[in-house]
Amino acid sequence: MLFRSQMATSSYDELLSHNLDAVLVATPHNAHFAPARAALEAGTDVLIEKPMTLDPSEAWELVRIADSKQLNLHMGYTFPHSKHVQEIRALIADGYIGKVRFATGLFTGNISPLYKGNVEVQAEPGAPFISRGGTYSTKKGGGGQLYTQTTHPVSTVLYMTQVRPMSVVGNLDTSGEVDQSNSLIFTDGKDFIGSVASSGLVVDHN
Repeated sequence: MLFRSQMATSSYDELLSHNLDAVLVATPHNAHFAPARAALEAGTDVLIEKPMTLDPSEAWELVRIADSKQLNLHMGYTFPHSKHVQEIRALIADGYIGKVRFATGLFTGNISPLYKGNVEVQAEPGAPFISRGGTYSTKKGGGGQLYTQTTHPVSTVLYMTQVRPMSVVGNLDTSGEVDQSNSLIFTDGKDFIGSVASSGLVVDHN
């Protein structure tokens, strides 16, 4: 028993019968909604690994349920909790640097092997498990840079600026099965514009 768990089950309905305090949903991207909804409807706080869902309507449904039941619904974004990001948010909110009219973010990584289905790159010594081959390499599973990594700089920029985008346009690299790099431009419809670029094509030592 690697995690010294008291129980294990393949049914989240059985899991939720144990009157849990909170649930972490860490399934593949396209399998976040159902267990998260079940947990919220059972009255349990939920942390979902990013991306929240692949369908925006499902995300808003989770928000509605959590709000109606006064439950905590968290997303697995780590950067907004870092000290420097919180300090920047406070400086912007206090007007220290004036009104922010433009912000940009860049996020890169060397995860192109995952987009090709090579999950063996995750098999580090002592790793308890690795992803399924289709988790990142198929569109159906939510693979691709936009869902896998671009949401990180988006969440960080929006958290720091407290901007609510009203218009978003994007460009995806569609040369492969999934997008491996992309760029987004968003605006609040008034006087703010932001841009985010992200790529999973960076190779080791670059």
